[in-house]
Amino acid sequence: MEEKKGGKGLAIASLVMGILAIVNSFIPFLNIISYIFAILAIIFGIIGIVKKNGLGMAIAGLAMGVLSMILATTINHGTVKVIDDAVNEVKNAYVDINGKTSFKLNESFQNKYEKITVTEINTDFKDYNEFFEPDAGNKVVMVKLEIENVSTENDELYVSSMEFNAYADSVAAESFYGANDSYNSITATVGKGKKAIGYLFYEVPANAQKITVEYNANFWVEGNTVEFIIQ
Repeated sequence: MEEKKGGKGLAIASLVMGILAIVNSFIPFLNIISYIFAILAIIFGIIGIVKKNGLGMAIAGLAMGVLSMILATTINHGTVKVIDDAVNEVKNAYVDINGKTSFKLNESFQNKYEKITVTEINTDFKDYNEFFEPDAGNKVVMVKLEIENVSTENDELYVSSMEFNAYADSVAAESFYGANDSYNSITATVGKGKKAIGYLFYEVPANAQKITVEYNANFWVEGNTVEFIIQ
């Protein structure tokens, strides 16, 4: 049977495109370029097979084109799953072990790394420096916290008062820094199995009905904010 002209060049092109497609298919996400090579390998391979010139190269190019698409799809799907699982593991590590998001006095929020308990509340705190009185119509709220490093992995746990935000009737409240020196800040580095005890102070309207303190265990991951009911 007479071989049709032009088929061998396309068969070679199919083989080359197939090799490029296979090589690039192993690189997660960047392997999207392998789909382009694969499509060209398949098209050139089919034409080469039809023309029956360079048949072996055409078949090989076609096969590698199809295989590279399967590989790239499988690798991308697997990579996405691994990333999703890792993100969920990180996110779940900061969620309360009992699934709670709201806590009252002496109720503990605990995740994989820390345990936080509000042990004392004073909604009309007066023990502050006379030069730092709250504005007219406002009062000072004191919150005493106990934070424990319960991690089995991290030797140190860093906690800061800046990680807590207070709200009075859903309006952000300002921190109050006029308390007497006997009230230490909650900011500390806590060793494994150790605790830190400290205070938070906020200036809120005297007629506020609901006061809460919110805490996000991981700033970089959404959905981990919990609240402590103060009033």
